[in-house]
Amino acid sequence: MKAENMIFARDQAAIVRAQYNFGKNNEFVMWLKGIYDQRQDKELNAEVLHRWTGAFVFEYYPFDNTNLNFHFSYGYRYTSLNTAMFPGLPKGNSENMFITGFRWLFNVN
Repeated sequence: MKAENMIFARDQAAIVRAQYNFGKNNEFVMWLKGIYDQRQDKELNAEVLHRWTGAFVFEYYPFDNTNLNFHFSYGYRYTSLNTAMFPGLPKGNSENMFITGFRWLFNVN
């Protein structure tokens, strides 16, 4: 990439996460996560983009002694671009995402 095409930016982000464990042995976990991200062009002192992201996750741990879990998650992201810096691109873009599956977390020594 040529140097004249590069944008030198300053990033700022804030993240909030809340988790709730429940069930007889805390085998159910629900958590919410929110992220706000903003980028500023250092040379122009103008906002390049800002982005809002949110996620809801539900996890189920069926076995006591393993980190095997089944999960369902929903995520949403909205990105707003500075159209003066990116002509031809839409000002805002929304994305939705659903993920379901299972995970087994284990230690490698």
